[in-house]
Amino acid sequence: MSHALRVTALGGLLWLGTGCASLPSLQNFANQTGQMVSTLNQTYKQTETALANQQPAKAQKLQTAWKPTEQTLTALAAYSDALAALSVRGTNGQATAKAFADKFQDLGKLVQTIYPVAGTSLTEVSKLLEVTARQMVAVKVQRSLHQAVEQAQPAMQEIVAVLNLNLNDLGVIANELVEQERDAVRLQYAPALTVYDSKTAELRVITTEIAALNRFKTGRRPADLEETKVPAQPAATLNRRVQDRENALLAQQKAVEATRQQFEGQFKEYQTATAKLTERQNQHTQVIAQSRKTLAAWLEAHGKIAEAVSLNQQVSLRELAFTVEALQKLYEFYDRKN
Repeated sequence: MSHALRVTALGGLLWLGTGCASLPSLQNFANQTGQMVSTLNQTYKQTETALANQQPAKAQKLQTAWKPTEQTLTALAAYSDALAALSVRGTNGQATAKAFADKFQDLGKLVQTIYPVAGTSLTEVSKLLEVTARQMVAVKVQRSLHQAVEQAQPAMQEIVAVLNLNLNDLGVIANELVEQERDAVRLQYAPALTVYDSKTAELRVITTEIAALNRFKTGRRPADLEETKVPAQPAATLNRRVQDRENALLAQQKAVEATRQQFEGQFKEYQTATAKLTERQNQHTQVIAQSRKTLAAWLEAHGKIAEAVSLNQQVSLRELAFTVEALQKLYEFYDRKN
């Protein structure tokens, strides 16, 4: 047999071996997906609970609007579990590809129910439905698992894109809730803040004039008196007028400070309340941003499965595991603080 024929025959044997070889375990991928889905749904629940406390009717509408997204996330977990099960008992051949296609069909049908939570463009949803329908057909005709998973990837990209948009909508709703609470707090403390801010401004003016008088007493520069209410006059009477003005300002400062002190407790309560709201707003923004990072890492990990299956290698899930853990920690911290 010639060298060329030997190489061709060897290549054919390698291809056949790949088609029938056992698969690398995808259980860790399924585990990470399950944790991701659980945390994303818990994040939604926090927003729904906060909304229900303020606006029950809107909370009910949000629950209805989010339901298809929740079902899609749950379907991703079921899809990943199915992949893990196939990796345990299947091979990279036609029978496993068919079994995978059936599971992907289930996901594709469920995705057709997804709908914008709030402001998501219907164009994005239309694109998702179009691509998913096309890839459902493409997956069905593949003769190996790695090819079938490869054909599923474009649909996964569109699913993640719409999930991200719906997460953004959820973030907008959460921010609006915080701003509504901020307005309520501001209204509650408005009378006290008006007096406190007014007296603070008065003290600033008084302190500035006292400082100018002290500078004049030290340096004897007429220019310093321009910042005071001491009128120009002969030097013989100037010192007495400066001292009289300073005494009057010190008495006024004491009276203004006493009035301001009466409202300082309410001012601090207002500061504490608004600081907590800002912290909650920032935490929720971080959770949404981390959710997007986690979905991106999940999509990247899913994209590696086809090559890993074709080469019978384990899928690298370092980035996915890292982002899922970070998301869980953020959620738990946010949950404890609120």
